[in-house]
Amino acid sequence: MSEQHSWFNLALIEISDCSTVNQLEQCKATYLGKSSFLSKELSSMSKLSKEEKKIKGPLLNNQKKILTEKFKLKRDSLSFSNAKTKNLDPTLPLCNSAFGSLHPISQAFIKAISFFERKNFIIADGPEIETEDYNFTKLNLDENHPARDEADTFYFSEDLLLRTHTSSVQIRSMMKHKPPMRIISPGRVYRKDSDPTHTPMFHQLEGFLISENANLSNLKSTLKEFLSYFFESDVEMRLRPSFFPFTEPSIEIDIQCMNCNNGCSLCKNTTWLEVLGCGMINSKVLENVGVDSENYKGWAFGIGIDRLVMIKHKVPDLRLMFTGNIDFLKQFDKADEIF
Repeated sequence: MSEQHSWFNLALIEISDCSTVNQLEQCKATYLGKSSFLSKELSSMSKLSKEEKKIKGPLLNNQKKILTEKFKLKRDSLSFSNAKTKNLDPTLPLCNSAFGSLHPISQAFIKAISFFERKNFIIADGPEIETEDYNFTKLNLDENHPARDEADTFYFSEDLLLRTHTSSVQIRSMMKHKPPMRIISPGRVYRKDSDPTHTPMFHQLEGFLISENANLSNLKSTLKEFLSYFFESDVEMRLRPSFFPFTEPSIEIDIQCMNCNNGCSLCKNTTWLEVLGCGMINSKVLENVGVDSENYKGWAFGIGIDRLVMIKHKVPDLRLMFTGNIDFLKQFDKADEIF
């Protein structure tokens, strides 16, 4: 590299390495002062021919311009840094600052999962893009079941879809593990629905237990304990007969409205709130995944986490959860709101 360029590159490096204003001034005197290489080169321009001046003149002037700008920027940077730290007292407490927090649905997930982990349930996960076989067929939903209709389900193709429940994870888990087993599957699910109590994307926590002595009494006591834990009060619960293709018998569970004694808008004047569906796993489902239904029984449940948050905090419209409205979310910025 020629001397003409090596000194310039060295100057750029030394400007960058300066950590104080005094160092920078010394560096400036070295490369832009009267005794600098640049000044000597500019002084010798008069001895050059016209053609040499045309080549060397613009180069030297450009280098001088760049260095002058670099020195100015570096000085501004050092001055700003010194001004920030000059009167800094590290013993002073921090000023009030706004801190982020977990979304209320994330808080609810953590609380719910912690309960079942203490009951020795294992967390399982699965794909959100699922096949009809795992999402419907192995769960005993026949080909004409309305849940398979395009009006309710997001399809990518004839066989691929966005899962409509995390029950598909239960099927995958049953095929992967041997009984006895206790598994929960939290996650996002998708259905074509949108109103104050439904959104196209929502969150479920589904779980199941398979053992030689699984029974409805154990299912009821587990869910009663969970709901009391989640709502932090001894909830009054009732069981209603229902129908789900993957459970037999099937049950829907309501809890007494915590907002009123004789009816309100939250419970639609019924004094009861539906919170989840459950039941004994249908023997056909067990056979579909290779579990011996003669020696093993199982129960399963599905909880809409978003709905639990709505009930706990009396949220009038589920869609508020997904607007990103800061004023709305600030209401949940304290962990003890949920925990």
